[in-house]
Amino acid sequence: MAFDGAFLSAVGREINHLAVGSRVDKIYQPSREELVISLSSAAFSGRLYISVRSSSPRIHFTEQKIENPPTPPMFCMRLRKRLTSSKLLKVRQSGFERALYLDFEGRNDFGDSVVYTLAAELIGRNANLILIDQQGKIMDSVRRTDVEASRHIMPGARYTPPENRGLADISTVEYENIINTLLNSKDSVFDVFLNNYCGISPLAVNEIIGEDSFCEELSTDEIKQIALNVIDFCERLKSEPKPIVFWQNESKKDYYFFLPKLYKNAEFCVYSTFSNLLDEFYNERDKKERIRIKTAALLKSANTLLSRTKRRLANQTEELRQTEDREQLRVYGELIKANLHSIKNGDSEVEVMNYYSETCDNITIKLDPTISPVANSQKYFKEYRKANVARVKLAELIEKGESEKTYLESVIHEIEAAETDSDINQIAEELFEGGYIRRPKGITLSKRDKKPKLDTIDYISTDGFKISVGRNNIQNDLLTIKTAGGRDMWFHVKDIPGAHVIVFADGNEIPDTTLDEAARIAAYHSKAAEGVTVKVDYLPAKKVKKPNGAKPGMVIYENYNTAYVSKSSDILCLKK
Repeated sequence: MAFDGAFLSAVGREINHLAVGSRVDKIYQPSREELVISLSSAAFSGRLYISVRSSSPRIHFTEQKIENPPTPPMFCMRLRKRLTSSKLLKVRQSGFERALYLDFEGRNDFGDSVVYTLAAELIGRNANLILIDQQGKIMDSVRRTDVEASRHIMPGARYTPPENRGLADISTVEYENIINTLLNSKDSVFDVFLNNYCGISPLAVNEIIGEDSFCEELSTDEIKQIALNVIDFCERLKSEPKPIVFWQNESKKDYYFFLPKLYKNAEFCVYSTFSNLLDEFYNERDKKERIRIKTAALLKSANTLLSRTKRRLANQTEELRQTEDREQLRVYGELIKANLHSIKNGDSEVEVMNYYSETCDNITIKLDPTISPVANSQKYFKEYRKANVARVKLAELIEKGESEKTYLESVIHEIEAAETDSDINQIAEELFEGGYIRRPKGITLSKRDKKPKLDTIDYISTDGFKISVGRNNIQNDLLTIKTAGGRDMWFHVKDIPGAHVIVFADGNEIPDTTLDEAARIAAYHSKAAEGVTVKVDYLPAKKVKKPNGAKPGMVIYENYNTAYVSKSSDILCLKK
């Protein structure tokens, strides 16, 4: 993406224009690499979002609802102490460096007025947020470095700006300097710009140079024109930057502060502000990434538990299979007992007539030569009784294991489908309360999460009926057992992890169209593969029962109907 120093300068000017003079109302840190600062004044109110995630470092105002974790990280607590109620004095940038410095006027521990600086270094994998005091010393940062590192970032160390590898600032470089650099180089023009000047992306370089070629192949007039293009580029940024998103073939998507010649035939959209552009461009991607990071450890734990359960089930099933021949052990014991007169001490086997078979064939029975014939008979009877007990016990364990497997598969599906921090926290608490995991670090339930209210995903059917979907096992229980009733209809995919779905009848007869749409919604919110036919069971919700001691989300039902539908995202058009 083209979030280079030039584009950042346009964003910085926008923040300066809107928010300078505003006071900090609230600060929270949705994840380790994200920060939200609420600012307000008589003329402005907004939330400033800063991301130092390596894949999408940026800063802009946001309209998105980003959850505030119940337990703030240490960096967030430090910012709250120093910046809450402070006033934003200035947003500054050094040339086209990919770093913005936000100066806040606040108070120190003695109540004196001081200036704190929040450095937002938006430089790829080295992106960082650093709080700096009035003397230029680091107070805290999102990322820290070792003493041996070329740039020491630790509390108490003196702040030094990011190294620019000796690159010149293209916003201040002289016209003659550009000409001389190109005349004295044998590299391609594209490489010259990327290796000598900072603040511009490959997209901007292509706009400046046009068609790439080697410097020595260019005439003096062509080189002068490229130098003029640089000046025009900088002037265009100062005078008329426009937030533009452009794309080709519905897939290749990018943005900048003008429409590049490379995309002259592309579709494009001009936004009212740079913040609106970035907010919409990154919204869905960041939401998924935020959830992916939070669920990674939880998903790994759940998958490990499922793998262990499957291995245990496989072993128990094999042991159960081995008990199928237990009757033969009793027969051996009986035949040895009936032929004690013909067996001598020390015999390792005996051949006797099997009068339990229809043909009365002779069979050979293995003996333990270290014990007496009577003890051999008793040994077979003992193994027979043991196999009988094992069969009953194994059947119980396998039934319990199958239930455990089904439950864990449902939990994994819910983790993968989680959309909010609250969803993740409730699933983590469910596994913790069930004794499956230790309480995960960084996941703390708020009072609202500990006593969850029904927070379903809602749809409206074509016929106007409300259809609700549980977000996790706790929500499924609340929805099915506590909320639904009367003529409401319950839906769930057959033999596949999925959400509970309820159609609220409100005392009316539910038409077939709504039943079909509810079945398709149940299929969509399940682990079934997209595009395949899915079986969905449905019946009146009041007939769905939850056995005593059953795990969250686990219910039993009978006398149901089954619908055959296709899993497709087309059903999302009914979403509220």
